[in-house]
Amino acid sequence: MDQATSTIINMVEASYDLSVSEPAWLPHVMTVGLPLLDQGLGVGALEFSRPLNGEKVMIHQQYVASGPEDFPERNMRFTSEGDAELSQAMTRPGMAMTLTECAGDKYLDAVDRWRRYFDYSKDAFGVTAVDPDGQGIHIIAPLAEPTKLSARTRQRWQMIGAHLAAGHRLHRSLREPSEATSDLPHSAELVLDAKNFRTTEAAGSGLNKSAQRALREAAVAVDTARGRLRKSSPEEALAIWRGLSRGRWSIVDWFDTDGRRYVLGLKNPPSIRDPRALTERERQVATYAGFGESNKLIAYRLGLSESRVSKALQNAMHKLKTRNRAQLVARMQESARLESNASSST
Repeated sequence: MDQATSTIINMVEASYDLSVSEPAWLPHVMTVGLPLLDQGLGVGALEFSRPLNGEKVMIHQQYVASGPEDFPERNMRFTSEGDAELSQAMTRPGMAMTLTECAGDKYLDAVDRWRRYFDYSKDAFGVTAVDPDGQGIHIIAPLAEPTKLSARTRQRWQMIGAHLAAGHRLHRSLREPSEATSDLPHSAELVLDAKNFRTTEAAGSGLNKSAQRALREAAVAVDTARGRLRKSSPEEALAIWRGLSRGRWSIVDWFDTDGRRYVLGLKNPPSIRDPRALTERERQVATYAGFGESNKLIAYRLGLSESRVSKALQNAMHKLKTRNRAQLVARMQESARLESNASSST
């Protein structure tokens, strides 16, 4: 799990590939990521819903990229006997760890159960890509021995997970199309010429000159990451390819009927329902802080500076009358539970 190769960027690139249909997206991403994921025992994945009220995670679909074909059956047996608290912990945003790390001393029975149903494996690596609304994916790679990830490896997978979450959200929007917000391809808010990154068309927020500068800078960073850095320095490439631009846009390729390449700025913010008087940025930052994410990861996920994340957190704490981050986290978690309970009772 510690190797850093060009597969990192290949996998991120696959996350935003709009030429792949929504049903084929997750199998495609898994296949591209196999050189990095597969530790010789196979790779599986699932799409799930994570209830905000703490109830057990619901699995909707499972996939197998390599390994035994009965992986879904084994995993369903493992999951069906699991604890709701553990399933919530294993599928929270920013989760990238092994089963033994997540279970600790509290859920030793889960490790025993895994080894019973996956009798060829003693541990499993998992990376979660999930939105605050609870819709996400979880990729699983069985491991031959109990494993502890290095801090560097965990951070790398958290960054990849930020892209997987953005890509999953983007492809879900194609499955459940909303009313078009512009006449541009895929309702883009900005179209850039891939040769010089000049704006060719704009709509909505993309008409703002500051937004155009931000999207142009993000597009150049993505292009740099996909170039020579992909092989020569994949971790540097991953660092400069941020999860979003200004918490709002994903950068994707688009080809016209003549095969000419353009770069689109697609509106793709995380889905966050919050009735309180917070700005969109404050809601985003406070929500991810509520899941226990660091300022550094939040900044990467949203394409913001750490100073802007810190400022947004301070503003949110002031508005919510909390004195520190711990109180803010508790307030956000309690709010999510109350909102989920209210939604389920209507």
